[in-house]
Amino acid sequence: MLNIGILSGIRTPCIHHRAAAANQSVVNLAAQVFSSLYQPQYINQMTNCIMGHVLTAGTGQAAVRQALYQTKWPNNISTHSINKVCGSGMFSVMIASEYCQLHPNEIVMAGGMENMTYAMTLQLNTEPQSTHLLWDGVTNHIGQHTESMLALMDQYLIQNHWTRNDLDATAIQSIETTQRAQLRPHIKQQICPVHLAQDQVIVKDDTEHAIASKVSSLKPIRTEGILTAAHASGLANGAAAMLICASHDWPTPPLAWIRGSCTVSGDANTFFLKPIDAIKVLCDRIGWPVDSIDLFEINEAFICVPEIVIQALNLDPKRVNVDGGACVLGHPLGMTGARVIISLAHSLQAKQLKRGLATVCIGGGEATAIALENPLCP
Repeated sequence: MLNIGILSGIRTPCIHHRAAAANQSVVNLAAQVFSSLYQPQYINQMTNCIMGHVLTAGTGQAAVRQALYQTKWPNNISTHSINKVCGSGMFSVMIASEYCQLHPNEIVMAGGMENMTYAMTLQLNTEPQSTHLLWDGVTNHIGQHTESMLALMDQYLIQNHWTRNDLDATAIQSIETTQRAQLRPHIKQQICPVHLAQDQVIVKDDTEHAIASKVSSLKPIRTEGILTAAHASGLANGAAAMLICASHDWPTPPLAWIRGSCTVSGDANTFFLKPIDAIKVLCDRIGWPVDSIDLFEINEAFICVPEIVIQALNLDPKRVNVDGGACVLGHPLGMTGARVIISLAHSLQAKQLKRGLATVCIGGGEATAIALENPLCP
C-alpha cells in the first residue's frame, strides 16, 4: 500500500508583530526553517518546495527560491508560492501530498511563510487608502461592499446573540492554554531557533503580550461591535515547513501519515462557518466518524470560530486546540495552515493518540482540512 507520510516538520516561533525580531525578513525566516529540515541523505530525492505566501509585495522576486539559496539544499529543487489566504500553508501540503502520490519516493518540502509586520508598512494607492496587509490580507472584496473579515465576524455574532462575556471567557481560556503549552516538550521539539544579529536567538513563541486579567477591560475594535483585540488572531511573523513523501516501503515510521484532505467553498460573508463543512466532507471522504477523531486543530482566526464548530458538530472541547491557538500565537497568513498541521502531528505523538484533523477557515468563503494518523498507534 502506498502511504503518504510527513517525514519531519518544523517551524519558527510565532513572532509578535511588535517584538524585537519582527524585522526579520520572510526570506530569512523561511531559510532558517529550510536549514533545520536539511538532511544530506534526502538531497537526491528532493524535487520541489511549495510554500504558502500571501503578502508577497516588496519581498523580492521568487521569495521561496531566495530562501532556498540561503541553505545547503541544492539549487535544482523547483520552488513554488501559493496564495490561498489563510489556507495557503495547508493547501501547499495538500498539493505536495497529491504530487507525491503520482511520484512515489520523491520528497517535497511544503509549508508556509509570512512577515505581517513588513506588509503593514506598505501603503497602497487604494480607495480608501490602505496597507498591503489590510487590503490584500484581511479584507473581503467579494460582493457589493468591501468589508474587513473582522466586521463580517462581528456582524454574525451580534445577529446570533453572542455576548461579550462569552467571548471573554473563551479568550481567557485560550490564553491560559497557550501559555501553559509553551512548557511542554513537544512544543519545544517543533520549534527551530531564529538567529538574530549580535548572537541573539529566539527559541519560543511570543505569548507574554497576552494578559488574561486585561481581557475584560479591552474596548471593542468597532464602535458598533463586540470583538476586541483579545478575540481576534494577532499580527505575527513566522515560517513552517515539512518533508513529505509517498512510498510502499517505510523502514522507519514518519512523524505522521496523511490520510486525506479537502477544500470547501461557499458564501464569502460566512467564511468562519466553512470548517464545519470541511470536517464533514473530509470525514465522509475517508470514512472516519467525527467522534473517532482524537484531536482537532481548528484555527482561531477569531476566538469564536472553534466554538462555533464545536457546537455545530457536538465535538468534545477537550479534544480541540489542546495547545492553544492563534488568538495568542498570532496568525501569519501564509504560515498558519502549516503550523496547525505540525502542531497536530506532534501532539498526537506526545499524547499517544491515533487520529487528528486540522482545519482553517479562509477569507472569500472557503476552508481546508487535512486528516493525520499517528504511525506509532495501532
